[in-house]
Amino acid sequence: MTLTAGGRYISIRRAFDFQGVNYDLDGHPIDPTFYPQVKTGGAIPALGVTVAATQVNFDNSGVLNKKTWHAFTPKAGISYQATPTIFLFANYAKGFDAGGFNNRALNLATALPYDPETVNAFEIGFKTDWFDRRLRVNATGFYNDYKDLQTAVSAFSPISGTYVSTRGNAPSAHTQGFELETSAEPTNNLSLAFNVTYLTTEYDDYSAPALGTVPAYNCTGKQFPGQPKWQYFASADYSIPIEGLGAIKFGGSVNWQTGYFSDQLNNPQYRIGSKHFLNAFIGFQTADKRWDFTLAARNIGNEFYYSTLTPIGTAIKAGPYAGTLLLQGAQNPPRTIFFKVGFKY
Repeated sequence: MTLTAGGRYISIRRAFDFQGVNYDLDGHPIDPTFYPQVKTGGAIPALGVTVAATQVNFDNSGVLNKKTWHAFTPKAGISYQATPTIFLFANYAKGFDAGGFNNRALNLATALPYDPETVNAFEIGFKTDWFDRRLRVNATGFYNDYKDLQTAVSAFSPISGTYVSTRGNAPSAHTQGFELETSAEPTNNLSLAFNVTYLTTEYDDYSAPALGTVPAYNCTGKQFPGQPKWQYFASADYSIPIEGLGAIKFGGSVNWQTGYFSDQLNNPQYRIGSKHFLNAFIGFQTADKRWDFTLAARNIGNEFYYSTLTPIGTAIKAGPYAGTLLLQGAQNPPRTIFFKVGFKY
């Protein structure tokens, strides 16, 4: 049996100098006084991009913010080697992420500070080997309790007197779940793996009242964006020895995950469906194990999925799709095939 106890004192100082500058597609600052034709009474040239007025009207004056945060983060754990192949453990740790300033601000109104984030993390699990170490089974259960979770929020800006979208803090939230990892070698040439992750997330307290034309929102009880509940991974690798030459290796893997929401309000139109990807490889390794040649393919089925969805502009006003929002989002890479050569000195 092993007992562990410790602590860390943290002091973090951060400084943020905000300088708002926008550029057009030619790399020129978006400032009407920049263009020569404007100075002589001409029109402002077309920018080729849509830019909100609040983004253009920078005065480009520097805003400097400085602050120092301090924290003590303890840690404690217990582990027990029950047998030579069975290991049990339980741990607690407190995590700390210092506050800061929104360094992706598009204007002065959103260049706001945010507070530190803390988390109390608990985990319990086991690590085991079976059948003369040909089968390994590891499992961990976890619970994380967050205070002032750093995330995208609508915060009141004293600069504009309105709510703005910026980086801020959700007062409280939690995540919980488990991870199962298994690997097996039924024969000397065959390796198998199967992993499962289950995760639930929830904002326990995260809302804001209405202000002027900005409506109230309430994310309390909602899931974190971008977090699937279930994730699975399975793989199989097989090796065929060739005496005096080396070995041919081939195998494949599959990844699968359930759907999730792209936004914090968990709107159905921003939900991403379940995904699965199939990968495979074939390779050759020389007898001295110094050279590796591998031909691999990712996303063999050329599956197409969005990873996020966000609205573009306002809803369509007329026609059969009236009231519908146009959406955009990042996409996964298509089928990718590559050849790799490796050498060890």
